[in-house]
Amino acid sequence: MRIFFGVLSAVAFLLASRRFYLTEHVGYDIGGLFLLLAGIQLFVAAAIFHEQHESRKPKPPVSAARKHGPED
Repeated sequence: MRIFFGVLSAVAFLLASRRFYLTEHVGYDIGGLFLLLAGIQLFVAAAIFHEQHESRKPKPPVSAARKHGPED
């Protein structure tokens, strides 16, 4: 899901930059602004999904030597 949102975000940024380039002489483009906003939202959603995925990963077990500390 996070990869899908990341790809959609990149596509939205690409389309927004293309629209801004094509309408540079006008000064602004409502469609380009909408695509830019959608791209930002998709990017944030991808980051949130990535964070949730990382927090659900199983943690490696701690070895017995690390649990008790160094023995001198």
